[in-house]
Amino acid sequence: MKAAALLLSISIIFCRSAPAQVSIEWTKTVDYNALSDMAQCITLDNAGNIYSAGGATAIVNSVVGTDFITVKQNPNGDVEWVRYWGDPVGYSDQANSIAADSSGNIYVCGYSQNSLFNVNLTIVKYDTEGNEMWVAKTPVGSSVTDVSVRNIRVAGSYVYACASAINGSPSIATVKCTLDGSLVWSRNYDGPFFNAHAAGLEVDNAANVFVAGYSLFDLSAGSEMMLIKYDEAGNELWVSHDSAPGNATEEARIIKMDEQGNIFIIGRSDSSSISAMVVSQCNSNGQWQWTKRFAPDGTIYSQPNDAVLVPGGLVVAGFTYGNFFHPDFLTAKINESGEVLWAERFNNTQANREAFGRSCAVDQAGNIYVTGEVNDSADGLGFQWNIQTVKYTPSGELKWVMPYNSPQLKDDKALAIALAGDHNPVVVGISNNDFFVMKYDQLLSVENTEAQNTLGVFPNPASSSPQVMVTALFPQQLRIVITDAAGRVAHLENLFITAGKNLIPIPELPAGTCLITATLNGVMVSRKMVIIH
Repeated sequence: MKAAALLLSISIIFCRSAPAQVSIEWTKTVDYNALSDMAQCITLDNAGNIYSAGGATAIVNSVVGTDFITVKQNPNGDVEWVRYWGDPVGYSDQANSIAADSSGNIYVCGYSQNSLFNVNLTIVKYDTEGNEMWVAKTPVGSSVTDVSVRNIRVAGSYVYACASAINGSPSIATVKCTLDGSLVWSRNYDGPFFNAHAAGLEVDNAANVFVAGYSLFDLSAGSEMMLIKYDEAGNELWVSHDSAPGNATEEARIIKMDEQGNIFIIGRSDSSSISAMVVSQCNSNGQWQWTKRFAPDGTIYSQPNDAVLVPGGLVVAGFTYGNFFHPDFLTAKINESGEVLWAERFNNTQANREAFGRSCAVDQAGNIYVTGEVNDSADGLGFQWNIQTVKYTPSGELKWVMPYNSPQLKDDKALAIALAGDHNPVVVGISNNDFFVMKYDQLLSVENTEAQNTLGVFPNPASSSPQVMVTALFPQQLRIVITDAAGRVAHLENLFITAGKNLIPIPELPAGTCLITATLNGVMVSRKMVIIH
């Protein structure tokens, strides 16, 4: 009874309070002793570990070559392992897509060149310890010209990937492998005029594969966005395309599928006067439901670079510019009927700055995070690029802007973003020619909600085996720091907790009074605890 009473007396409520704040929690660079290292894609596992991949370019035996580079970090940013993979020295191997399965295995996809005229679609699998499990190379085509950063999916017991390949002419290569790397099937799609290009793929619950891209369907018109459907066995069920207006040329760049099986294809529509963003919805039978083309007033070019599903629609992020170039971030929210709910441009206050939105993510509350790079030179013509990350509310209100400029005052560029613990953005890219990963720490505000998490420490006083009890509303990051009476750190722990009740044991501590500080969901609280022996 005494322990229970003490537990209740020091239970604390983690309420997130306004105003919203954000800071940089940590940054990490990985240097391959290379000319250039670049992180291009990111994924997180259920424990909050961060996996990123890209390319590392170095001079070996007087020959310039690029290898896959894959990095695992724990939630604190500590590097757990770094792995390199490449075909023979002197050729280009670039990873640009990454995915994880339910067991925490990592699949890295890109292209690899093992001779001057042989470039392959390649998948490398690592286990959680970084052991290379297998390497699979596509048997379709003689080369790969483009591998989308959205081209790999792990669904059920299979891995799927696609790429734009050269098989005498441009074509779309799609492969399906088992989780042990065995090829199940591979398919090439040439298009009616042998000019097909891939944008990405999705897999539904019935193991049907939907591959988006663009191709020529009429020699008197431009290219059109298209969708291919394969069944589980790799049989082509249909190819559907969306007619472009007039002589416009349309190129798909992104594909997304919602829980109802609706497919969104996002791309660019180029006419003689303007390049606009285009978003289309297609159902699982290949019927195009609607198409929306849009561009902000006064612009001549708009390009999407990423998209993310949100309740009732999706958000598209990219960039746009007018007659004098000077691009801005462009973020737009479209509902499931094709209506543009809002579109926001961002370039801070300098009219001549150049800003390119590269990637976006959304949290459970519907807030949107967009990252990219901004040229901070006074006239917009210099070569000083900084990373810029912005946050919008679900209604499009700008909540905060967070820039990053490396201490070396060199170029910093963001290429992908993901969320840790639902609300702390993690950005990957390149900084001072090094592989770069950065995590933000966000103190969230929760307006109009009673959402709370609770924490308790017991028993108190404790003679042995003290514990921290946390009841969380959703999976998130928890940080525990214990300091002694002199302020020295006796214990520090970062861990990812699940929704519901979590009991975290604390190691044996010296007798005396200590201070336990816990940070949960961006809020820090502290309580004293007495240790007796």
